[in-house]
Amino acid sequence: MPDYTNLNNDFSSKHRIDEIAIISRPTDNIPRNSKVIVYGENNEQATKTPHFHVQIDNGDIELEIKFEHIKNMDIWRTKNNYPKNWNGITDVRDRIIEWFDEVTKNNFGISNLKRMIMAWNDANPTNEIDEQFTESFTISKMELHYWTEVSGIIEHYYFKKHNGFPIPNNMASKILGVPDSQITPSKKDMIHYNRVIGQVNEKFTKMICGIKSEEIFYEVMSEFENNYDFMKEVNKMVNESKETKYSVRQAIYIIENLYRMHEEDELNELIPKWHNALRDSVEVLNSTKEKIQTISDYIEYGNYLLSDTQILTLNVINLNYDIDHK
Repeated sequence: MPDYTNLNNDFSSKHRIDEIAIISRPTDNIPRNSKVIVYGENNEQATKTPHFHVQIDNGDIELEIKFEHIKNMDIWRTKNNYPKNWNGITDVRDRIIEWFDEVTKNNFGISNLKRMIMAWNDANPTNEIDEQFTESFTISKMELHYWTEVSGIIEHYYFKKHNGFPIPNNMASKILGVPDSQITPSKKDMIHYNRVIGQVNEKFTKMICGIKSEEIFYEVMSEFENNYDFMKEVNKMVNESKETKYSVRQAIYIIENLYRMHEEDELNELIPKWHNALRDSVEVLNSTKEKIQTISDYIEYGNYLLSDTQILTLNVINLNYDIDHK
């Protein structure tokens, strides 16, 4: 049975004993005999903003912190006129911030932060916190400022070589700005999802990669482009001919290579240069007077790629999660 002897009379009058959840454990090594506690609110208190309590020095210090402020642990309210700052107790604050993401063997695979949110939701069923809040916190804490949607070969570049952060698929619709109905989460993991792209309504398996800086994004694009030198050959031919647009042969060469990469390497996103080259190649073939079957076929391939591949773009993460209004 948990020890409630350190709960002062003020709290005993405001919270039912069965609505108190002590989330932290003595083995969590939070300094100064501190506890992280989640309460249920009684009817007299009405609906309150989701928050939790930190008891320090066996309850001599008690702080209240809104869930929405957990990144910096800004203090909302205190008891016994304690000042609203962490002066002299920053070791407690810093340890709790670390503790949020920890998963111990007793947590059944759930982080301490998720346990806190589950406890709040259980005790406050009319004022619940959305499950996406924990992911939003993790993204914010890791200082991921940008995102890009990737798949196939480009996905491997980001995660095998540049330590991209996979954003959970339950955040996909919010980040992409599309209805939940357009996202089908993968059954294999919690990262990938399927969604329809293009005019032929084909489903592609995608994921969202969190990125810390613009430099990483452009570094990956440059590295990817340099590993596939077919465009270098095309540009060399164009420069030598001093023409302002591709020849029919060059246009076919570009479409052929991009289509092959799409089919063989799951190239579903194009860097902007390649997308422009593809678009210009289709225009060249459409304008040629030779309407032989081969040209018609490549026009069809090119239009398919323009429809079903996406331009690889860098986007700013903007979650702005309002915890009080789901």
